Amino acid sequence: MKNSYLNRLSQSLPFAAILLIAVICSSYIQKQQDKNSYTGKEFKSLRWLEGTWKGTADGEAPFFEKYEFVNDTLMQITYYSDSSLKKGSTDGGVYFSGGKIYHNYKSALWELKQLDGKSAAFVPLRRASNSFTWKYTSPNEWTATLFAANDSKGKTYRLQRIKK
Repeated sequence: MKNSYLNRLSQSLPFAAILLIAVICSSYIQKQQDKNSYTGKEFKSLRWLEGTWKGTADGEAPFFEKYEFVNDTLMQITYYSDSSLKKGSTDGGVYFSGGKIYHNYKSALWELKQLDGKSAAFVPLRRASNSFTWKYTSPNEWTATLFAANDSKGKTYRLQRIKK
């Protein structure tokens, strides 16, 4: 009798081991998916971007942008051709959909991969090759660092508030 019990136990051990590995892997995959899943509250934490900004970087002409929350799932970005802020294009935005946060500009799309109270890091998803990070500096200033493929240093732009 003892032998038949040990026999059955040894035959069920491989099955139990496989089952245990499957449970562990499933749990790991779920945690990885949850890591890049966001809430509406987290999306709203980007409100520090709201306002009209002048962007500058060494050796480049200044640029002008306006970030405005339109509703609970969309922050529209208006790009202006000059400091008069009269000619604007709304070819981009940041939006919240299905637990994900995306940034689009024309046909290019990036997905948010890291978010905390002071920064947001996006990676290319479609028709884009660069990644970028926005970092809060103060209520009237933030930086945008763009990283080309295989570029760990990036190019940093300083954005200063010109209108609330």
